[in-house]
Amino acid sequence: MTLPPDRPGATAPSSEIRPARPDDRGAVLALMPRLEAFGLPANIAAGTLAAGETRALAGAFDRMPDGHALYVAVDPSGTIIGALYLETREDYFTSVRHGHVGVLAVAEAAEGRGVGRALLATADAWARAAGFDRLTLSVFDSNVRARALYERAGYAVDLVRYRKDVGTGS
Repeated sequence: MTLPPDRPGATAPSSEIRPARPDDRGAVLALMPRLEAFGLPANIAAGTLAAGETRALAGAFDRMPDGHALYVAVDPSGTIIGALYLETREDYFTSVRHGHVGVLAVAEAAEGRGVGRALLATADAWARAAGFDRLTLSVFDSNVRARALYERAGYAVDLVRYRKDVGTGS
């Protein structure tokens, strides 16, 4: 899949989306701090989100679980500029299996070039090929830029999660 410029008049060299290979591991894991670039909610310590996603993706590189997939966006020089990790999940209410976007990360230098949009289109194709009727994803409320991208791609809010820290005091 070739990536078009994100905005009229934008110039971006064409890039491609392909399945990740073992030698992509370092570059993909290096993108995980980007998941915190928008700023984290006050109750999540810096580095926590990136560390958790790094563990999850390292595990996927070691042994890709059935029903999961990992794709990368690569620019013409061979540099990885985005990553997409897809999972199969079961709906809590209906027990119906569906696709889930576990990770979507874009390199800072590639922002605004259509990489996120192309990765989401790849997720759509993966879900259809797997026979799923829907995709889900999670995003922090404060990540306004990502939420706008997801809404432009046809996603809509369907469940809101609340959190209350109660401590572990004695």
